[in-house]
Amino acid sequence: MSQCSVGESQCMFSFSSGPFSAVALDLDGTILNNDHNVSTLTKATLYDLSSCGVHIIIVTGRPRQGVKNIEDSLSEYFFQSSRAVDCSTCTARVRGFHLISSNGARIFSPSGNLIYQQNIDSDVVRSIYERFAGGELADELLVSVHQTDAWWISKALPEEWLLKKYGSLPRVRKDVLSEFPVEGVGKICLRSHDKQLLDRYQKEADMMFGYSVITVMTSNHGLDIMARGVSKASGLKLVGEILNFDLSRDVIAFGDSLNDKDMLSTVAKGCIMRNGRDELKELLPHVEVIGGNTEDGVAQKLREVFMLN
Repeated sequence: MSQCSVGESQCMFSFSSGPFSAVALDLDGTILNNDHNVSTLTKATLYDLSSCGVHIIIVTGRPRQGVKNIEDSLSEYFFQSSRAVDCSTCTARVRGFHLISSNGARIFSPSGNLIYQQNIDSDVVRSIYERFAGGELADELLVSVHQTDAWWISKALPEEWLLKKYGSLPRVRKDVLSEFPVEGVGKICLRSHDKQLLDRYQKEADMMFGYSVITVMTSNHGLDIMARGVSKASGLKLVGEILNFDLSRDVIAFGDSLNDKDMLSTVAKGCIMRNGRDELKELLPHVEVIGGNTEDGVAQKLREVFMLN
């Protein structure tokens, strides 16, 4: 049996008062490399921190179903590592991670139980479908919808690619107006290769439904729509209330896109990936830019900040 890589005394004393009691992590473009995997160094770093009592929170725009492979990979690594180390204090404190999905519309406990949800008003959902998925440019869009127990898309995508990236398959329904749900919808995503179309749709959505929803352009090809008040920051704040940490004092967070903006600007220390969107870096010039997602940028920064061996 190997010795704890952090050291039992460091777990018991150094981390009891800082530097941060929680780590918030985006997935795509952040802790995931370009093969959609979490590197061994990142897994080891997160395990070390978790074993020392630091809360690990995954904060993603993906639906819960689209995080399955990552959850399984991290959980298996944590389990195997906890069996291998000779550190009773560390092993006892490994607790898994909270998951904030759909940009804050859903929160799940480490055991996988739903502990919070916020849905878009069903009448607004229906109106969004009619306006954007039923118009003359509907063929230019792929519509993706997130519910707690289901994930829907309007066009078939290669199953091998979906399974590699997400670990699960969405339900494919081509007729959005008649076959997509309107109740229990946490997030709607409009995807297109035409960025100008998405820019226009974002302005229209803000103008027509801004009283009820919030929109964010997560990439040049994706426009996300959630209930007003929903964001990664709002989800993280709710987890903080459950776990008794304060965002502005206790949290270090990592992200790469515009749906990370509120979170990165709210926490004690935000970090933008080198590969992150230029718009994000311009909007948050005070936030540190760290190494990219293909060079273990998150793991390297965490090991530096927490002074891991």
